Amino acid sequence: MSSIFAEILETRNPWWFQNKAVVPETKRILVDLLSEKREKILVLLGPRQTGKTTILLQYANDRSDIENVIYVPVDSLIMYSENPIIDAVRYFENYYLKSRIEEKKCILIFDEVHFDPNWGLEIKALIDRISGRKNVQILISGSSATMISRELQRYLTGRFDVMYVGPLTLAEALDIKYGIKLFEEGFKAYSIFQENKINDIVEKAEEVLLLITKYRSLIRSEIKRAIFYGFMPEIVAKNLSEWDAINRLSSYAYVTLMKDIIRVADTIGAELKKSAKLESMLRILLYNSPRITSYNDIARNLGISRDTAEVYFNWLVSTQLIHKAKNYAKSLAVEEKRRKFKVFSVDVGIRNAIIYEAPIHRLGGSEEGRALENIVLSHMLTILKWLNWTSNVRFFWYKGGREEIDIIMKLGTKIIPIEVKRERDGTVPYIPSRFLIKAGLYDEVTIKRTVIRIPIEIILLAIPPTIAKTYLVQRSN
Repeated sequence: MSSIFAEILETRNPWWFQNKAVVPETKRILVDLLSEKREKILVLLGPRQTGKTTILLQYANDRSDIENVIYVPVDSLIMYSENPIIDAVRYFENYYLKSRIEEKKCILIFDEVHFDPNWGLEIKALIDRISGRKNVQILISGSSATMISRELQRYLTGRFDVMYVGPLTLAEALDIKYGIKLFEEGFKAYSIFQENKINDIVEKAEEVLLLITKYRSLIRSEIKRAIFYGFMPEIVAKNLSEWDAINRLSSYAYVTLMKDIIRVADTIGAELKKSAKLESMLRILLYNSPRITSYNDIARNLGISRDTAEVYFNWLVSTQLIHKAKNYAKSLAVEEKRRKFKVFSVDVGIRNAIIYEAPIHRLGGSEEGRALENIVLSHMLTILKWLNWTSNVRFFWYKGGREEIDIIMKLGTKIIPIEVKRERDGTVPYIPSRFLIKAGLYDEVTIKRTVIRIPIEIILLAIPPTIAKTYLVQRSN
């Protein structure tokens, strides 16, 4: 083990010297959930720069007074060790604990594990050592969905839970930026999706609207800001705009392309023969997002084969810069056969930075509508993945593509169709459910037959009960 390896570990673990990591004081709602999930390995999975490391360090700060903590930055240590995870734990035991980890109460944090090609095997070796002891908690993070998922299934089946870390929710943005805490209201907003009757949905939505009345103007202004710059944590926390925001958002995307995709290609033995096409694909997909497309459409636009288009597309999806929404069907078999799918950006700010390459101050009606749709898609994705990390959003496209419902939320057997509009309504499409929710820049909740118009802020405040309740209990203690 090199002296540099040891120096990095000691520098990144201030708790060993009765200090704390330097992190923002304001916490994301997910920090309080980490202590709730101790029986299995907890995997924080999400795109780059969504705050995974900050969440882990804030949790370490909170627990370091009562537990022994080691934080292992795998991406920084891989240059100095072939097995950075095992070597870091050995150093922790020999020079800090003076005992084996299973003999004391410990938290082991391994950040950006996908930089280590053997991380799955190393984590498995640690788990086998611990043998089910509850005094040791293991947390890992990564931004490459493909590499993380493959190793989890290969070595750790049945031994892990996943926590999705995406851009900030609207409730988190309001808390971080203004100190306004609307998490209880967010729980009530989510309850709208649990209702089956139109009148009950309207009643819940009106209740939320009443609760947030005094913050309404500020909330709406934050949504309009997000149309241009999105909800990435650093952008919101530092209130970045203009070129500062554009440069940061662009760097998120291009660093991801350079680091994660090339590493995926190396790991699976593939070669990026047309790397310029990959960047072009990202720009085209983001420019058209959120719109319906197919592998044939992508191949035709880039002048590559359909098979190459599919491979490159899946690599982009693995970075979580973009997401794929399937075309909903009652039968999963039929759904899998449908060739058309919808692409949307993980964050609309990243989308705007890549396609416009300069600050924008105004969007046309249709373009603003697409930005709002992308924001809602990203938020709905977060909700679904907080409930079940393998879930995804869908859309509904029918009658030869002449009509579409923007978003389909599938909660068990329940189908919740959502259309995203600006101030004006479009035509009412066929509804594959008892009702249709229209989310837009409306002033109030209204009903027109089976269509419920709900101000968009209510939808964007929604937080699942498991998240909201844990947060509220922790904050009240």
